[in-house]
Amino acid sequence: MKLLNLTLLVLPTVYQPREDSFLLIKALNIKPKEKILEIGTGSGIIAIHCAKAKADVIAVDINSEAITCVKLNSVLNKVKLKVLNSDLFSNVSGKYDKIIFNPPYLPSDKKDKFYDISYSGGKTGLEVTNKFLKDAPKYLNKGGEIYFILTSLATGKVILPYDITAKKKIGKETIFVCLVKA
Repeated sequence: MKLLNLTLLVLPTVYQPREDSFLLIKALNIKPKEKILEIGTGSGIIAIHCAKAKADVIAVDINSEAITCVKLNSVLNKVKLKVLNSDLFSNVSGKYDKIIFNPPYLPSDKKDKFYDISYSGGKTGLEVTNKFLKDAPKYLNKGGEIYFILTSLATGKVILPYDITAKKKIGKETIFVCLVKA
């Protein structure tokens, strides 16, 4: 698959880049040598985009097939980045200038017949996002930024104040790129 001048291999259990991934990429202003952490990297499209901008990137995912995808895609796109298998921050250390997360954000839980870990964000759609936001500030450099995706379909409250930097309407849903500043 060819996207954004990137060549991507996406394995069956890995989240396919969609409008949310592209919107997030457009909202990012990556500078050379910035320390970037991408949580839930999936195919690696965002991490690879950041690495092509000469940032120092660590990409993590809970899905071992996603780890394989990112490693292969980084070779295909001739970029260097570090890849870790991690449930959110469980295997992460250090501080970062930007932390990026395209979380599973659709409201559904494990009882739903169409439940999928790559897009199901719990009953309200915010369970994974809020778990991420609870810990993310601990890994952020002074003046750093946290970017994440939010959907208009989610119910409940996000636990940290945020600004909306981009949005896109897709049918009855609107997706937002949200920014939390340190």
